[in-house]
Amino acid sequence: MESKIKLKPCPFCGDEAYYRTPIHKGCEVIMMVECKHCGASPYAVFLSDVWSEDKWKEAIAEMWNRRS
Repeated sequence: MESKIKLKPCPFCGDEAYYRTPIHKGCEVIMMVECKHCGASPYAVFLSDVWSEDKWKEAIAEMWNRRS
């Protein structure tokens, strides 16, 4: 599924970012955004099983797209 929020380029190298496949660790699920070039992945979100995948992507995209 495609998020309604477009991911900004990597804040470190400027290359394209993508949503990593959710990681399942026991009862927890973690979603991350990662740079395709340098591998930067400064944010991770612990996911709630009551959210849809779209909601997960929107939450992590909002964090990734924040710039100081």
